[in-house]
Amino acid sequence: MDYADASKALVLYTLLKTRKRASATVEDLRRKVVAERRRWEWSRAVRMRHYLTLECIKDPEGSPWMNVWKHGTDKNFLALTSLT
Repeated sequence: MDYADASKALVLYTLLKTRKRASATVEDLRRKVVAERRRWEWSRAVRMRHYLTLECIKDPEGSPWMNVWKHGTDKNFLALTSLT
């Protein structure tokens, strides 16, 4: 093998290594994009669930528990909690 063939082989080897490195980098970037998108979708779903359930939750001051706690007797509280 002469010098020209050796240099061609070296160039091909270098190109192959560069291509493998580039492919690995692109694959790593794809994985990161997918992970970031999943994280974003999960965050969006949590926000939507919060907005949907926020109206269903009663104000603590208006709940029956708070009414019994503030204005009821011990007997009312025990009856409500079934501790009697």
